[in-house]
Amino acid sequence: MLFLSAYNKLFRVVSAVGRLELLKINLRGVNMAEDVILEEIAKNMDGYSGADITNVCRLVCVQLIRHQWREFSCMIHLS
Repeated sequence: MLFLSAYNKLFRVVSAVGRLELLKINLRGVNMAEDVILEEIAKNMDGYSGADITNVCRLVCVQLIRHQWREFSCMIHLS
């Protein structure tokens, strides 16, 4: 299935297996909680393109870094 975006670029919608593989690739080396089920996340990303999945993974990692930096900054100010 193909979608035409507002910029006239074609994006392929990724299958469930492809979404899972993209999540695994993009989150390789990321420490996740034991209760994170990538299969469930991939199932809920129906309609996402490969670029969408990559962007979601990047945003999640950036938010995690920002959160950890705030905690680290607070510890520095308190000591």
